[in-house]
Amino acid sequence: LLTPDELHALARAAGFVHESTLDLSPWLERPRTRDRVLDALLGWLPLQATPLGPVLGGTALQTCLRRGWTGYALVQFRRES
Repeated sequence: LLTPDELHALARAAGFVHESTLDLSPWLERPRTRDRVLDALLGWLPLQATPLGPVLGGTALQTCLRRGWTGYALVQFRRES
């Protein structure tokens, strides 16, 4: 995962100029009741290596989004002339 500043620095180093950024996070389905229930009931069990692992991963992702640790953005760059 990159911070916006890290992404912009990498793009500049590759010869790109930032055009725009659109935050897509508000369009995500959250908070989901399913994730809250699973987090409360199963969050403390070591189920990562079971078929429930991906479900718990989705719950963890929702937690990260809710706390502002991660987000989704559409970032547009153009090659510098």
